[in-house]
Amino acid sequence: MDTPKNWLDHFLYLPVALPVSFHEVFLEAFLGTGFEDDLKIVVPILEQQTVYPHMEIQVIDEAFCERMGKKHLLLNKTEVAGHKAHGVVATQDISEDTVLGEYGGVISFSLPTYPELKNGSVNPYMWQISARGKKMYIDGFKATNELAFINEYHNIAPEKNVEARAIVHRGRLRFCYVTCAPVEAGEELLVDYSQN
Repeated sequence: MDTPKNWLDHFLYLPVALPVSFHEVFLEAFLGTGFEDDLKIVVPILEQQTVYPHMEIQVIDEAFCERMGKKHLLLNKTEVAGHKAHGVVATQDISEDTVLGEYGGVISFSLPTYPELKNGSVNPYMWQISARGKKMYIDGFKATNELAFINEYHNIAPEKNVEARAIVHRGRLRFCYVTCAPVEAGEELLVDYSQN
């Protein structure tokens, strides 16, 4: 499987989350959402098991800030895994409601821990999904895809342009990123990490 341009070597590339069986609470909670429109726009990209091709991972450095026209909150920051902070930028205009793909990672029902995460640091490549008191984690710390490098919008932009959507497709929970606003070529893709 080909990895995307600027892929970080210490991550295994996963175009989708690794499947596991799901606790019935999660299936019931997500099957009952009633968001039929989500299924219509998400299913085609899930069937292909791909990530939207017109975006690129970039290091957040002085050149990145110059292209964006402003200083970035993550400039000169180092992520937990020891690499410089990165962002994901559109390489062409992307319309609203475009499916960017499924967030790649390992799915578990216990909080993953790593020695690299010191002093209670939060895993920057993980989503926690809760339903009726149960928790599920999609962990991209060791294996993930481009979507893990989409940054949190707070203190970077006034609004997010990407949102997370959880759906069940073919009996499996899928956690996808979808644009919630038009994105111009060269613009950074940003999501709300606190989204429920």
